[in-house]
Order: sequence, then C-alpha cells, then structure tokens
Amino acid sequence: MFKDQITGKFSEKGEKCHRLTVAKRSKDYYGYRLDEEQDDYLWQKIGSGEEPRLEVNTTEDGIKVWESWSPEQKQSFVQSLEKASSVKVDTKRRMAR
Repeated sequence: MFKDQITGKFSEKGEKCHRLTVAKRSKDYYGYRLDEEQDDYLWQKIGSGEEPRLEVNTTEDGIKVWESWSPEQKQSFVQSLEKASSVKVDTKRRMAR
C-alpha cells in the first residue's frame, strides 16, 4: 500500500504504483569528440534534452485526475509540492538523539 500523492488516498492492497513525472528540466549532455584537425579529443556539448525534476507516486485514478486538470491546476499542484519539499531538516539535532 502507498499514498497516492495526487488524490491523497491510500491504494488498495496489491495495486500498482505509477511514477508520474510532473515537472521536467532541460539538460545538456557533454562528451569527448574527436577533432579531425587537431587529431585530439575535445570535451564538447553533444546533445540536449529533458530529465525528470519532480515525480509523484500515483494510481490509475490519480493519473486520470492529473490528465483532467488544466495547465494552471497542474502548475499550482507542482508549486505546492515544491514548497513542501523545500522544508529544511535540522540534521545536527536529529543525529544528536
């Protein structure tokens, strides 16, 4: 069992957990390329793409709810998740126990 982060309900026993990407960020990929003129390898940008920035656990019902939301509702949900995850934890105090 797990808690669906979109609907807030607990899943049924044995129900499959889906990881839904709700936010992405752009990413540049670098690598070595052979420079024909200098006959040497150079560190260069070889591509760009996107990678997941924020994922949530959800059920089939949660995916349906997510797809029914407007872009503004989705953005508001992502912002609320980011606020909740930006809370700092006092590790010194936690380790002292």
